[in-house]
Amino acid sequence: MERQKSLELEMANRALQDLVHQYRPQATAVGCSPFSQNRRWHEGGAPKEMGQKPEPSRFVPAASQSRLEEINAAEAMFRKQQRQRIAALTSEMERAQSMHQESLRQIAHWQAGLDVSEKLFLVGEDIRRSLANKYDDHW
Repeated sequence: MERQKSLELEMANRALQDLVHQYRPQATAVGCSPFSQNRRWHEGGAPKEMGQKPEPSRFVPAASQSRLEEINAAEAMFRKQQRQRIAALTSEMERAQSMHQESLRQIAHWQAGLDVSEKLFLVGEDIRRSLANKYDDHW
């Protein structure tokens, strides 16, 4: 019984090895071997930094590669538009802040003018009262 299981396992193992040998030349020719992918990755120069654009994949179909390039171009355009929008908003904010500062300066100037006018008015009132008292005392 044990001998029979051993023979069955050996036959199954042999069948698997035959399948592997049958498909290995095809996989290597197509470039699907994990070893060939790893070798190509290192020979092609793996991206050293995150910002470096990786080499286009040889394993991605052309249609997928062109779609990927379209997406990357769209993302780059979006980032450029966002940077321009941020610059425009920053400029607008700085302009609004300078207008606000100028308004505060004008308000402070007008307030100082009002204070001077109020003091002059009160001095004028004191002078009128004083003159009115002198006039009343005199007659």
